[in-house]
Amino acid sequence: MVAFIDVLRHPSKEGFANPELIETVAQNWPRYMDQFKLHGISPNRRHTQEEIHALRSNGCSPSLMINNTAYMGPGMGITSAATPTKVTLTADRVREFARDLAVAVQDPSGAFRTEAITALEGPPEFSLAPTALGLVVYEAKSKHAFRLPESEPYKAPTPMEAFHDLLLPRWACRALVTNSA
Repeated sequence: MVAFIDVLRHPSKEGFANPELIETVAQNWPRYMDQFKLHGISPNRRHTQEEIHALRSNGCSPSLMINNTAYMGPGMGITSAATPTKVTLTADRVREFARDLAVAVQDPSGAFRTEAITALEGPPEFSLAPTALGLVVYEAKSKHAFRLPESEPYKAPTPMEAFHDLLLPRWACRALVTNSA
């Protein structure tokens, strides 16, 4: 199987309501769209781009009609901030992972405390940093970096691997490091 992605300029806000975009997804990846089917709902008609935009702008998420089947949008609806619910849930996961990482970094007997870091005068200075090898927890005074694990294809990610993938995926990290060099 081969997939091509057409990279275009972002449209106007109304352009994101173009039903042809999701219809293309449904046509090319029907199994992916199966999870969004609304069983037991008979859509009465296909909404226009203008109608979808107006509804979303007012905090409503219309069902989508594709080939006489009703679907929920893959973004899982629109929040009151006019962003996809899926984006809000993902941001919440990133914050939760970041809190867990901060707790682990602060643990005086944890994995982020080498002898050199423990021997520092004053508190260590930890931060997250992109590197050519991926995202790291970096301690500035000792110049020690702890590489965060990255997920592997076809394996369920651990929480830290998921954090790495969500915050700064491998491809984005490499591009960021390459472009800043």
